[in-house]
Order: sequence, then C-alpha cells, then structure tokens
Amino acid sequence: MARGITRTYDTSRGVLDIDLDLHWTEVVSVIGPNGCGKTTLLRCLSGFEPLEKGSVLIAQRHHLRPHPQVPTETDLNDLRGQTLGIVFQHYTLFPHFTVRQNLEFAIRHGGGDSNPASNGNMVDEMIERFELSERLRHLPHQLSGGLRQRVALARCLLLRPRILMLDEVTSGLDPDWAERVGRLISDFARSNGAVINVSHQIGLVKAVSHRILFFHEGRIIWSGAPTEIAESRIPVIEKFLLTA
Repeated sequence: MARGITRTYDTSRGVLDIDLDLHWTEVVSVIGPNGCGKTTLLRCLSGFEPLEKGSVLIAQRHHLRPHPQVPTETDLNDLRGQTLGIVFQHYTLFPHFTVRQNLEFAIRHGGGDSNPASNGNMVDEMIERFELSERLRHLPHQLSGGLRQRVALARCLLLRPRILMLDEVTSGLDPDWAERVGRLISDFARSNGAVINVSHQIGLVKAVSHRILFFHEGRIIWSGAPTEIAESRIPVIEKFLLTA
C-alpha cells in the first residue's frame, strides 16, 4: 500500500520512510505518543498531505506520488469517495449545515444512488443507526463532541467506502458508544473492508486490531499482534502503555 513515504515539516518530523501494507478484512491500529506522526500518516495516505518521497497505491487503482506527479482534485475526490472513508479527530462537518443537511450533502455529492428515494432511505437508516433523530435540525456547534463524532461516522459510512481511516474516532464518545464503534470497526473489516485506526485507547486497540504499529518520532519502531505488545521490552512503548 505505502512504500517509503516521507513528509516532513520545519517544526516536526512528520513521517519518515514508512512502509505499510493493509489487507482486506484487516484492522491495523496505529498508536504512539502525541506528535509522533500518526495523523500525518493518515493525511499522506489520503492525499491531504503531499508526499516528499515514496508512493501509495490504494485498492490497485489510486496511486499517489510526490510532485510533480500529484493527482488531480478529481482523482482525489474519487479516492476519498467510495474507496476511502475518513473520519479525522476534529470531525470536519460543515458548520453551516444541520445534521441532516451534512448527511444529505455527503450522499448527494459523494457518489450515492441515482435514485433520490434510495438515498433518502440510506440517510434515514444511518440516522437510526447512530440515534440522531432528535438532533437533525441542530448545527454542529450545538452538539457535544460525542454527537459530532457520531454524525461524522454516519456521514462517512453513507458513502459505502471500502477502506476506513479513523483518527481517534472514539475520543469524544461515552463508554457505551465507544464499545458500539469498536463493534462497527470489527464488522466493517469482516465484511471485506479494511481499517486503519489511530487511537490512544488501548482497550479498543487490543479488542479490534489484527496488527498494531507503534510510531515514535515519525517512524514505525514496532509492529505485531495485540497480544505481543506488552512483551515488546522497548522503553518508549512500556512508558506509553503505562500512561495510555
């Protein structure tokens, strides 16, 4: 999927020479201390950050390379439509749209069904699934962080992506909803999807992941099964696990 990808900044390391493979039905969780490059990794894989080096191939059809071979905006919109579903930590909802308008806009402009009635049914199903019916006329600033996260997840899933990229997706959720989202992640992968999950919540990571990658200073310093990480004997990982 990714080979040798590098993206650096003046004030931080970003990501350095990262290789990553993601297989269908797999959940890969990315953990590590703040500022280690986890969100930058997702932004590089989804084309929001240009690559300095390396390449990304997604679903055997979307190829991201460094300038001057950057993809067009049309190509990126296609990538982020029904191929990649992305939920970043800060929700990225349209602030001037209500909850329902955010969902309807997504399906209308993100490759929904050609039948408006079918699109409406899909929106209604997602509203019920995420228990949003009492908030449909609310604007994002009128919602709690957990509710905004549920709207962002609903909007993402409406596009029926094949791959989910999730950045601290349970951080604003109460324990009940965090558990539900954990089941959603596992069910999505089992249905021939794939998930990259960035999280500080070790309980969730161990419950849903097939593989864990530990990031430190822009690099992957450990990769393995959830059952193996406690035995890593790497000081920075041991410290992280004690404080997570």
